[in-house]
Amino acid sequence: MHDWLAFGLSGRAPSTVANYRTIAETHIVNQLGARRLRDLTADDVDRWLRAEARTVSTRTVRLMHSLLNRAVRHAMARDKVKRNVVSICSPPAGRAGRSSKSLTLEQATARLKAAESSPLRAYIVLSLLTGVRTEELRALRWADVDLTGDPDATPPVPPSISVVRSVRIGGDTKTRKSRRRLGMPLEHISRLVGHSGTAITEAVYRQQLRPVLEHGATAMDDIFPVADP
Repeated sequence: MHDWLAFGLSGRAPSTVANYRTIAETHIVNQLGARRLRDLTADDVDRWLRAEARTVSTRTVRLMHSLLNRAVRHAMARDKVKRNVVSICSPPAGRAGRSSKSLTLEQATARLKAAESSPLRAYIVLSLLTGVRTEELRALRWADVDLTGDPDATPPVPPSISVVRSVRIGGDTKTRKSRRRLGMPLEHISRLVGHSGTAITEAVYRQQLRPVLEHGATAMDDIFPVADP
């Protein structure tokens, strides 16, 4: 594990490396470090995961399993062990995670009212309308916003906002395909899912999308009520 931590984390952000080291030292080395790697069994890993799952979240259990799995693969590549028993073990569910931080209708309405004269109002409105995460919106620049689109294109391109989210050093996504845009027309969705036309997309997906859109529209109507004429 120490060898992998020293040589297997190149290119990772310092905060990620620090997090991995803390989890590895606390939950892996302290619990399994006394076992010889060649003597480690799947039963050992299962018992360790079950014990740890009583005190940490499901996400942390999965991360612990992933770190140990990568460390053993690292050892296999250097002929330290012949097989990886970690890969055949499945991480169990851990403790329930923290409650949702989503705003209630009352909280969203109060936030908008408090920001009526603030230069941050546009930021808050965009956050509520799109559901963009804080770390995504924080990095937004005017170059990422297309207010006009291209209505003369085939198919027409609607106004949109490019959203780039990455924890990689430098802030960009791993590939351009990892980027996403808000405001995608049905034709683009069809191509994305591999349909030759929009008929199948509309028939198969619209019945699933319509209730979601209607619920979202209802919530937005409550948050942004239209004044009586």
